[in-house]
Amino acid sequence: MNLNRRAVRWRSAAVGVVLALGVCLELQVVVSFAAEPPPAAPAASPAPDGPRIVFDNKTKTIENLETGDTAHFAFEVRNDGNKPLEITGVQPGCGCTVAEYDGHVEPGKTGTITADVHTQALSGQVVKTLSIFSNDPLRPLETLFLVLKITPPYTVTPAGSATVSFDQPVPITRVFRVDSRHKGAFKLLGPAATAGPITVKFDAVKDSPGSYLITTIITPPAAGGDVVGQTDIPTNLAGAAPVHITVTALGQKGLCLSPSIFGFGLVQSGVPNRAQLSLFSRTSKFQIQRIELDDAALDATYREGSNAIVWYDITLSYRGKNSWTPGTHKGFITVYTDLGMAPSLKIPYHAEVQ
Repeated sequence: MNLNRRAVRWRSAAVGVVLALGVCLELQVVVSFAAEPPPAAPAASPAPDGPRIVFDNKTKTIENLETGDTAHFAFEVRNDGNKPLEITGVQPGCGCTVAEYDGHVEPGKTGTITADVHTQALSGQVVKTLSIFSNDPLRPLETLFLVLKITPPYTVTPAGSATVSFDQPVPITRVFRVDSRHKGAFKLLGPAATAGPITVKFDAVKDSPGSYLITTIITPPAAGGDVVGQTDIPTNLAGAAPVHITVTALGQKGLCLSPSIFGFGLVQSGVPNRAQLSLFSRTSKFQIQRIELDDAALDATYREGSNAIVWYDITLSYRGKNSWTPGTHKGFITVYTDLGMAPSLKIPYHAEVQ
């Protein structure tokens, strides 16, 4: 009897262990294969407070332009905010660009900014800019880029200028060639406008339609010094700039210039600008006595430099008053000195005003 009770107790204990293990295994299986809860949905981002200016494209390119063409650009501006977008101003980077724009854009709506670029004085690849001012508190200033690829209607070889040296005041001849991709439709028209001691003639190149040879003759002054001759030859192409050629003769005596001309480049009418050059003598000491101007819109100042030779920096300033009208402006200032062999010198200036 005692043995049987012991056996029963062992059997009961074994069954309890097995049942306990079964429950644990079943619980483990249930836990291992239970489906994980789905991830929480991301919280929706709050709508931006205020206007938000957005450009899908801030750079646009126009190719296959020719000097004289007008390039038209259009940019779409979007308001991704929840309040009206006010475009308070559009500032072109130069006077050759004229812009128009929608000043008010409602939330979720789009507006347009357009710009016309006039290419009369441009060639090659040119990049212009528009500065966009708005009431967007995060981006109050945006910049748009206008890329133009411009082919000039003609080329000049050598590239529109020549520099020569002289010891004696004898005439100096230089020849330039003009070639146009318009071939026979391209014509040089006379007479050529000139400035300085230069004479000009041009002849069509035989068996090469659209090509001309331009012969220039510059006569240096007997007093020595540097002298500049310029010519502008009009063409029959609408909107194309005249063929411009500059010949500079560098004298080994008298007064000399570096560079040989006050080159303003592109000037915006009514906006002050300036150009600078140096006046010096390679052989003699001298002093500037006075400067005379041929245009009320200009001022001239100078200061003496310190070097092994006497030289002066001369600054020619366009004041913006008595505004120049759009187009080409050129002329001379006259510098008077105490140098006996060259008591005065005419110095040319050139500006393209837009």
